[in-house]
Amino acid sequence: TSNPYHRRYLILAFTGLLFSTVLLYHHVEITGGFQTGPSACSINDTFDCDAVARSQFSVVLGIPVASWAMIFYFGLLLFLAGRDKDDKNLPANTANPPVNEGNLMLALAVAAALPTGFLFIATVFIIKKVCIYCTVLYVTNILLLAVAFLDPGRSRPARTAFTNGAGSLLRFGGKIFDSALL
Repeated sequence: TSNPYHRRYLILAFTGLLFSTVLLYHHVEITGGFQTGPSACSINDTFDCDAVARSQFSVVLGIPVASWAMIFYFGLLLFLAGRDKDDKNLPANTANPPVNEGNLMLALAVAAALPTGFLFIATVFIIKKVCIYCTVLYVTNILLLAVAFLDPGRSRPARTAFTNGAGSLLRFGGKIFDSALL
């Protein structure tokens, strides 16, 4: 793709997938009773990944938050890996316009920033513990938002890019849903 930020998105998506996988492993180890001692990231009273993994905030709808993160980052990697063609070279199709990567990434980054902010507040102010691996994901999501905001390939202003990206996401999600039904 001609987007100069494409590689940055790939690196961030891979980092997110890697650390969400580590977090899921840690969550299963803690909640499944497989842990044989404190984890490497449980350093002291402030930095305690074990306490965060045992908290009520580590699960949403019965599924570990790390699993949700893995799904997000894996989907992001699949989307980015499929971006081998330049959007400008695709034929114009008003019924199904090409997806602007920068716009879509901005919409996804905003969507990722919302739970990131909530989880950061929950860990720091409610649990009062910091998980180092979670912090890596928080930083990854903030960087994803920053890169998407700075992406020269996205529409201007940011509100237009977000709206267009959310529309593309709905169309893209509809295609996946239709394919899944078939």
